[in-house]
Amino acid sequence: ARVLAPGGVLVATAPAGPERLGPGDLAAGHVRRYDRAGLARLAGAAGLRLVTLRGWGFPFGRIYDRWVQRPALAARRRAARRLLARLARAQMVAGLWRRAFDADERVPAGRLGSGWLLVARKRG
Repeated sequence: ARVLAPGGVLVATAPAGPERLGPGDLAAGHVRRYDRAGLARLAGAAGLRLVTLRGWGFPFGRIYDRWVQRPALAARRRAARRLLARLARAQMVAGLWRRAFDADERVPAGRLGSGWLLVARKRG
């Protein structure tokens, strides 16, 4: 928030569900997951006023995390990672996930989602 001009807008995503922190998160570079109240407190302490804070990625975001993201991050051999990445980018598969993620947008995910979407404005 310190690099935002007064009135500037921050748009960020953060992983949801502290109780779900696991090896896949660590492999992705996450060191924690957040609950809604904790993320709101963090934004407020940084001098931000919440515009939007909503869960996203339920149910299909959670399925994607478990069936695609987690196995890809856990793959030890480079060839296995490349194969999983190629499969995830395949036109038909990518189209199915795109439709699933579009459906996720119509579901109020709340704390069940795979992440939080935060939009906040810097005070001042």
